[in-house]
Amino acid sequence: RRMRRQRVKVYILAGQSNMVGHASVKVMENQLKHNRTKDRWTRFRSNGTWVSRSDVSISSNCDFKVSSGPLSVGYGGSDRKIGPEFGFGWSMGDYHSEPVFLIKAAWGGK
Repeated sequence: RRMRRQRVKVYILAGQSNMVGHASVKVMENQLKHNRTKDRWTRFRSNGTWVSRSDVSISSNCDFKVSSGPLSVGYGGSDRKIGPEFGFGWSMGDYHSEPVFLIKAAWGGK
């Protein structure tokens, strides 16, 4: 089977503990409960679950935790955390018409 060529926007995110990402998803869940802030966060949730972007993929190696897939919550320091990849990936996915691929490498405290 022959593969179709397609342009992809690739971004490399590399750093230390701040790049790993320690922002708790609980903060976003709380923001969704308040009238003043919920409109900023509703696009990230659907039917009680965090949305995955099919047009933004990520391959992440953070503190030796290797994971990959569509961009969503869970590519931070734990499955319930996010890092800069979340906001950056959403912004780039909105900006580009081509698919986006993020390569994230981070090692906290080194």
